[in-house]
Amino acid sequence: MLLDTDAVTVVSARRTARPRSGAQQINGWDCVEVVLLRQGCFSYRDSRGRAFVDPTTCLLVPPGQDGELTHASPDGDLESMLFLCTPVIAAVGAGSGQVPMAVGVGVRCT
Repeated sequence: MLLDTDAVTVVSARRTARPRSGAQQINGWDCVEVVLLRQGCFSYRDSRGRAFVDPTTCLLVPPGQDGELTHASPDGDLESMLFLCTPVIAAVGAGSGQVPMAVGVGVRCT
């Protein structure tokens, strides 16, 4: 665990290629999971649809969302996960309850 506060938790992890399903909650509070992939790729499916996630895509999972994750490679992936509590999400203007499935991640070199 890289950071653990009442509002935000940041985890760096290597996921193996075994399927994952079910919602994840950290610290007993509802949170939005933001997955930033650093290496590898996977397919994610939940009630909102399906997304292919690679280092150019950020996956967003709302509180209590059940999902299924399938890796394209037996090596799994390397990712950073941010868990943002509901007040943090509301504070940044995303309190509508609608969490998009995935968004593109722009890479900027300076």
